[in-house]
Amino acid sequence: MSRYLKTIVLVLLVALAPATFALQRAELLPPNGQTYFRVSNTVEFWAKLKKSSIGRLWMDQQFQDFLGNPDQETWQEVFFQGETDAEDKVVMEQLKTLTGEVVLAFDMKTDGIYIIATMTAEDFERGLELDEQLRDVSEDPFEVVKSSFQDVEIVQHIENPGTPDELSSWQAHIGNTFIFGYSEEWIEQSIVRLKKEEVQEPADAPVLDINLPLGALIQETIEENANAASEKLIYEALGLLDVDVFTSRIELLDDRMLINNTLAISDLERGVFSLIDT
Repeated sequence: MSRYLKTIVLVLLVALAPATFALQRAELLPPNGQTYFRVSNTVEFWAKLKKSSIGRLWMDQQFQDFLGNPDQETWQEVFFQGETDAEDKVVMEQLKTLTGEVVLAFDMKTDGIYIIATMTAEDFERGLELDEQLRDVSEDPFEVVKSSFQDVEIVQHIENPGTPDELSSWQAHIGNTFIFGYSEEWIEQSIVRLKKEEVQEPADAPVLDINLPLGALIQETIEENANAASEKLIYEALGLLDVDVFTSRIELLDDRMLINNTLAISDLERGVFSLIDT
C-alpha cells in the first residue's frame, strides 16, 4: 500500500470513528428486554404527530364526536384504571421529565420493565423528589435505599419490603442518560458502558421504533399452554414457528409520514407463507 493510500485510509478511519463507535441507547437493553418501543424525541414526535394526517383526523370535531369527545379525565381513567388520586398526579409529573429519547422495554417472562432515556441532571433530581412524594401518597409501601457503583449513585426501590411480594427496582443517571430496571446487574453493566462510551443523540426526524421478537413470544405462549405438544404442531403447520422478529419504524417528516414494517422469517416455504407471493 502506498504512503498516499495509507494516509487516506487513516483519515477516513479517524473521520468515521465517532459515528461508528457511538453508543445507541437501545444497545443497552438486555437480551430478555428485546420487546421495546423507542421514540427518538418525544416532544418533537408528538408535535409533528399532531400536524400529521392522523393527528388532524384525531383533532377533527366529527371524529371527536364519534369518540364521545374524551377529556383528560377519561384518558386518565383508561391508563390508571379509574384511579385519579394523588399518586397518579405524581406519576404524571414524573412523565413530564421524559422529553427526549425514550426506550421502553419489557421482560415478558418476569413482567419487569426497562427504561433508558435522555434526561438532565436537574430532571433526575426532580424525579427523586417526586419519588419521595410518591412514597408519601402511595397505597403500596416501598423503601428507598441509595448506594453507589463506580462513583455513580444507584437508587433502589423496595416494594412491599419484608413480605413474600418484596420486589426491587433500580435507577441511576449517568451524563445525560437515565436508566431504570428490575435487574441490579443490568444497571451496573449499563453504568460501565455509559462511562466508557459516548451516547449518540438522535438528530434526524423524530421516529417511533417498535421491536417485537414474535418467535420468542409464540414459543412462550406454547409453553404456557396445557396442550403444548398439540399446539406446537398447529403453529408448526402454519409456519409460525419460523417467524423471528417484527420491526416497525414510523418516521415523521415535515410533509409526510413514512412507515417501514419488516417481518423476519427463516423459512418462506412453509405454512401460510408458502401461499403468499413474496
